[in-house]
Amino acid sequence: MNVLIWSLIILVIVYLIVVWFGRYLGRSRWSASDKAFFRKNWERIRGEEDLRMKVLEADKLLDLMMKKKGMQGSMGEKLKKYGKNFGDLDGLWKAHKLRNRLAHEVDIKVSAVQVGDAIRAFGKAFRDMGLMEK
Repeated sequence: MNVLIWSLIILVIVYLIVVWFGRYLGRSRWSASDKAFFRKNWERIRGEEDLRMKVLEADKLLDLMMKKKGMQGSMGEKLKKYGKNFGDLDGLWKAHKLRNRLAHEVDIKVSAVQVGDAIRAFGKAFRDMGLMEK
């Protein structure tokens, strides 16, 4: 009886380790084509001269990256649920809020500093997810 109980405990522990390890590896792996796609688009966004478009496009690219990783919901829901994956969650929230203002407010003016901060936060998120070099 004792052997049976210990065997079951060991099987459960091994199963949990395998599940955790599989999720950990799945989170950090990207195909070469995914990396190339995101890097190409990130370089295009960084080169964008229109500050408004720069933020809007960076937020869209982040949303796509999160969807590809299986993260579901609106961007706000994703940041709440999966925020632990990002080293600068506060910066990412500020960047997304700036995106929302740009998308919904009329005649909003943004400074190059605000956009620079947002782009740095988006870039860090891509690095945190293993798409860009650190």
